[in-house]
Amino acid sequence: MGISYKIFDFSLFLTVSVLTLIITGTFAFARINGRPFHFFVLNITQTLKRPKLRVWYNEFFPPEMEGYEMNEKEIIKQTSLPAKKIEPSLSRLAELSLMVDTRGGYGGEEDGGTKITAVR
Repeated sequence: MGISYKIFDFSLFLTVSVLTLIITGTFAFARINGRPFHFFVLNITQTLKRPKLRVWYNEFFPPEMEGYEMNEKEIIKQTSLPAKKIEPSLSRLAELSLMVDTRGGYGGEEDGGTKITAVR
């Protein structure tokens, strides 16, 4: 704005200064979809440079996706039932808690039984 004050007369200086203030304020504080304004300008310029770049695929499921069959009227997803989570039994929980309490001194029933050593 200082350069425009030296170069232009006062009325043109005011016009240029107001336009400069609006443009710099927009770039500094404006947000579009939560992102700064300069990202919006960059996206517009990239779109104008490469307008034939196809990003959107105009089908609900691409045919390359595995596990889907395309029917004429509907899309059927082929799935198997999820594996059931195996809950540990109460005796196994008691054994694990004994291992934790003895800081690994109790080896468990698979390791030969009650191997309890001195614990500090």
